Amino acid sequence: MKIENNLFDSAFFDQPSLEIAPKILGAKLCHRAKDGMIQKFTICETEAYHGTDDLASHASRGKNQRNQLMFGPSNIWYLYLCYGVHWMLNLVTDREGTPSAVFFRGTVEVDGPGRLTKKLDLNGNFSGLANHPSSRLWLEKPLTDGLPIHMGPRIGISSAGPIWRQVPHRFWFSKTT
Repeated sequence: MKIENNLFDSAFFDQPSLEIAPKILGAKLCHRAKDGMIQKFTICETEAYHGTDDLASHASRGKNQRNQLMFGPSNIWYLYLCYGVHWMLNLVTDREGTPSAVFFRGTVEVDGPGRLTKKLDLNGNFSGLANHPSSRLWLEKPLTDGLPIHMGPRIGISSAGPIWRQVPHRFWFSKTT
């Protein structure tokens, strides 16, 4: 089967991250290494960051050099360096001008966002590239629907304040299902 048959329509990502984050659970995160080998990992945990009102979002203080991709067109990868050590993988969603992104927290095969980007050898060079095989990093549609999805608070956002720490913008399914 050709890769293009499994891709999401680009317009699919013109929705807010709160709509996209649960819908891409079970999708395959695909990466073509420099040697041509393709790795595929099943997305099992995401978080949604949306708008300037979301105090856990990089966009909460307005547009700047670090977060400008979040304000751009959807379906673009946004990677940033966390604590100067780990690259964090996000996909920009929603219409241009509305800062929104889905954070990839984990896959069935790799626990943790820093471990995931390390395993795929991802870094800031992927930031700003399209979610498409031509960029060597893309999503393929899930093969099954109807996974039992759980919701809960996001992780590692203590500086966002008590309200935003409790908002259920994290989505996951059990790896045993």
